[in-house]
Amino acid sequence: MLSRLAEFAVIAGVAHKKLDRFFFLRGLYRSLRIGGNLAKNIMLKGMPLFVNEALWSSGMVTLAQILSTRGLVVVGALNISNTLTNMFGVFFFSVGTAVAIVTGQALGAGDEELAKAQVWKLMFFSVAMACIMGTLLLISAGWITQIYNTEVEVRNLAAAFMRALALCMPFQAMANVSYFAMRSGGKILLTMAFDCIYIWVFCVPYTYALVTFTSLGIETLYPLHLLIHPLKAILGLVVVNSGIWAKNLVGGKVEASL
Repeated sequence: MLSRLAEFAVIAGVAHKKLDRFFFLRGLYRSLRIGGNLAKNIMLKGMPLFVNEALWSSGMVTLAQILSTRGLVVVGALNISNTLTNMFGVFFFSVGTAVAIVTGQALGAGDEELAKAQVWKLMFFSVAMACIMGTLLLISAGWITQIYNTEVEVRNLAAAFMRALALCMPFQAMANVSYFAMRSGGKILLTMAFDCIYIWVFCVPYTYALVTFTSLGIETLYPLHLLIHPLKAILGLVVVNSGIWAKNLVGGKVEASL
């Protein structure tokens, strides 16, 4: 919460000091009224993303619940491994935001070829970062879990989970860049298919089958469960390479205004 408040303070402060650049903020506080057309456009464009994020989040919770049926030790290890892995993954996951901004600007300017080239460059950078951070996580997994005051079994299992996740980081980086490339081109249905539908149609049934119909130990089962990431990365590469995501959302309006 404190980090979000600090972020808001910085962004709002800078924006209000540079009204010549952020001219759309002038008159912002004169009224709280939102026009009907604006509200309609916000709902039409935002609702699919809201549904996608809701389904994706519920899918991730479901995956965690399925794995947790293997015991409370698994629950504790998942909490530790996910928290620490996210600390390492933030370095390359943030590249996804850069993809949405940089390629979105190129597409808005009508330069689709530039947008495609930028996606590949950012994907290379993201994968390189993921390899570096994955290596660091792989090396430090054994001792970084010692900061938690819990059972040795939980810490050891969390370290094993983290090593498996470290090996998947390059694939997660590919999928992350692919996802934001699709979003920058406004391909909402394609984005939903790649994100939430993929989780519910493939990931959840696959993980449920592994947990329910096999007697594999969690140390073997968890890495097998993570095979969902390489497959998603391959699908993302196919979509990005096809170029169907590169769409200028404002082209018609710009031409009309000219």
